[in-house]
Amino acid sequence: MRITNFKIGARLSIGFGFLVLLLVAMAALGITRLSGLNEQMDEVINDKYPKTVLANDIIKNVNVIARSSRNVLLMTDADEVGKEMQTIRTASDNTKAALEKLDSLITGDKGRALMKSIMDARTQYNVGRDEVLRLVVAGAKNEATVLLLQTVRPLQLTYMSAVETLIAHQNELMQVASKEVEEEYIEARNLVIALSAIALVFAGLIAWLVTRSITSPLSRAVKVAETVAAGDLTSQFDASGKDETGQLLRALRAMNDNLLD
Repeated sequence: MRITNFKIGARLSIGFGFLVLLLVAMAALGITRLSGLNEQMDEVINDKYPKTVLANDIIKNVNVIARSSRNVLLMTDADEVGKEMQTIRTASDNTKAALEKLDSLITGDKGRALMKSIMDARTQYNVGRDEVLRLVVAGAKNEATVLLLQTVRPLQLTYMSAVETLIAHQNELMQVASKEVEEEYIEARNLVIALSAIALVFAGLIAWLVTRSITSPLSRAVKVAETVAAGDLTSQFDASGKDETGQLLRALRAMNDNLLD
């Protein structure tokens, strides 16, 4: 179908409409990709990173408990010992709360296995720690010291190592997520660039076709008018177009024929 069979308004509407569709497609693509990036970043910030923070809080509290446990072995003032005992209870409660929250957030198979290792190590460590504190309260500090150094200390290291393994696992997941975000960004960028290039090509092509379909008949009409003005009524020209310029050329041909008659 010839482009000149369409009215000029229809041609302009089709051309601009196509460009609008391309812009809408680009906008939809951009929004979709940005939404995907947002979801991935949200998973890192609100899921993986908080798990790492909780695990580090657990290690911090275990260190507090270990330090206070050593302090009660060295202190002789009852009030000071009581303060250290309270510190141990508070840190233990904080550890329990952090573990419960962490346990509710971990869902992957490997993460669940690591959580089991942490809980098992914690149980063994707590038994030894509580026995040390019991001996301290009973006044058997020498026995408590031996138990702390020979039994509880290795259990503490095992416990902390299990937590650190979980932290390493979460860091690995964050690295994977970061790489996925980067790949998503590169893919989205390339698609936007490709679609922009296509839009530019089609915009140029549409502009050229529409401009040519309007200016070419107008140029012929001007030439005919100039020929008639010069007194030459013998010019022949195509006036088959159905648009406004085609109507103009047919009117000029009718005028030319009437003048010739």
